[in-house]
Amino acid sequence: MVEKVKDALLQKYGEGYTHDGIRVTMPGGWALVRASNTGAKLSMRFEADSPERLEEIQREIHALLDKFMKST
Repeated sequence: MVEKVKDALLQKYGEGYTHDGIRVTMPGGWALVRASNTGAKLSMRFEADSPERLEEIQREIHALLDKFMKST
């Protein structure tokens, strides 16, 4: 799942930090998605310039996850 999200975000935003998942800078903020070290879970972090932008970034990442979960 993380690899699919990573590929999609790199394709859209061009670059990101990919050492342990993906951290990508987006206009007005950033998102991080990685596999948890302690179980079958995803760890996500988000930061944005405003509460509205934060919600937009979170919706974008969740939409990607929903898309890939439905295709599995």
